[in-house]
Amino acid sequence: LLENLKKWFNFKYEVIYFYNVYGPRQISDGYMATVIGIFENCYLQNKPLPIVRPGTQSRRFTHIKDTVNVCLKAWKANKCRFYSISNKKSYSIKQLALLFKSKVKYMPERKGERYASELTSMSLSNKVYKNFGKIQLKDYVDNFVKSAQFNNKYNIIMSDQQKIEHKACKSCWICQSKFTSDNKKVRHHDHNTGQYHSALCNNCNIQIKDTVK
Repeated sequence: LLENLKKWFNFKYEVIYFYNVYGPRQISDGYMATVIGIFENCYLQNKPLPIVRPGTQSRRFTHIKDTVNVCLKAWKANKCRFYSISNKKSYSIKQLALLFKSKVKYMPERKGERYASELTSMSLSNKVYKNFGKIQLKDYVDNFVKSAQFNNKYNIIMSDQQKIEHKACKSCWICQSKFTSDNKKVRHHDHNTGQYHSALCNNCNIQIKDTVK
């Protein structure tokens, strides 16, 4: 159909195959929830991670940034092609759960369950141009777990938007200096309510503490 529309009406299109997209603001509850979103939600609530049996189902989890980059690449190229964006490494659901280092619970098998993510090479007579993401699932989960443990330790309350903004922030809210390995970024928050306020450098954060004392 797309080829005919292109031929008849000079219709422009780009077709992109996605593979288990995950990342910030992913759906973590309900029928449309991603498995990583569900695992994150359960981890934050200290609940076992639910694994649909047998747990050996494999997926090519692909970060949203890598996915969006390929969408942009296809749009700029404007060649009416078929693309795919995935990760070279596959993880089983069991392996994914192990990254969280958390308890799990097994759910009954589901009818129609996919057991692997197969890469598409052809779509009818069209070649599919394969792209592979750079962001690795293990790094993403490690960062999530470290952040969650830090927030739990200090009872810091952060919205999803605040987490995104804090991660993206490159300089201190007070002195405007860029964060360095010697003067790291910290989560400035209200020690009474736990509510997050802003990203500060460690030096400014210490000065604020001393002033409060």
